[in-house]
Order: sequence, then C-alpha cells, then structure tokens
Amino acid sequence: MRQFRKLPILNNNPCVRFLFQQLEKQVCSESDFSERTGIHRDTLRGWRTRYNPRINDLEFALNCLGYELTCRPQRTKDDKK
Repeated sequence: MRQFRKLPILNNNPCVRFLFQQLEKQVCSESDFSERTGIHRDTLRGWRTRYNPRINDLEFALNCLGYELTCRPQRTKDDKK
C-alpha cells in the first residue's frame, strides 16, 4: 500500500467531493484506487481539481467504494419547514 496524502478537493461538485472524502475516509490513495478500478490516475486528479466525470464513470467509482448513485426529488422551500 502506498503512502496516503490528504490532498485538497478543489472541485465543487458535491458528488465528486463525496467520492474523494470517501477515499480519504477509507484511507485509499488515488494510485491504489486507480489500480483497483482501472481509472487512470491523471483522470482522478482532473476530477479532484477541475473536471466533472461522466455520470457512468462517477457511478462506477462510487460502486467500487460501496456506494450507489441515486436520484430523488428536489426539496422545495416548503419541505424544509
């Protein structure tokens, strides 16, 4: 296992942020995750900093961490009361 370094998550997409937070929580480096999933390290680095992944790539990555991507109705202001 490689040395784990906590890198800043610059992407503001909540799903992408969740992905990298889970990688940190599970103490999995981008290199290890890359080898496990086949997603290139440079692709992961791009997601962390500036690019949004395609939905099927994001879903695949989350599935590898034990999560599934789901949709739900958007909350309205009335629902928050």
